[in-house]
Amino acid sequence: MQQASFKTVDAPLVGTLVLYREWRNGNEAGTISLQRIWSFRVDEMGHVRMYFYAFVDGVPWAGRANEAGAFRELNATQLRGYDAGCGLKFSLAAIFFDGSIS
Repeated sequence: MQQASFKTVDAPLVGTLVLYREWRNGNEAGTISLQRIWSFRVDEMGHVRMYFYAFVDGVPWAGRANEAGAFRELNATQLRGYDAGCGLKFSLAAIFFDGSIS
């Protein structure tokens, strides 16, 4: 079993809307098995794009999502991004959003 948490964090050097994802083994006190940063931005076509990042070293950020200012200095040198073509693009299609990797 995994315990997942997703928290909005203040990480202005990464983006204006940034989520921190932390997975723990067993329960919320378990060891961390995965940490990610998701950054949402609007592109020049008006699509919402989500970019995925892994931490180079996640230890300094572990368990700190609720701590005010903890992610404020997080920057690109502390993250490993996926290939530029791996952003998730959301487009409004009729009355729902359609997401695709692009």
